[in-house]
Amino acid sequence: QADKRPAHMPTGLNNQGSIVSVVFHTK
Repeated sequence: QADKRPAHMPTGLNNQGSIVSVVFHTK
């Protein structure tokens, strides 16, 4: 899933990273 996560997100987030990206894009 590391390939799916945004490049600016830490590797430790993975799944949460995608959710955070959605939140930022929503705002």
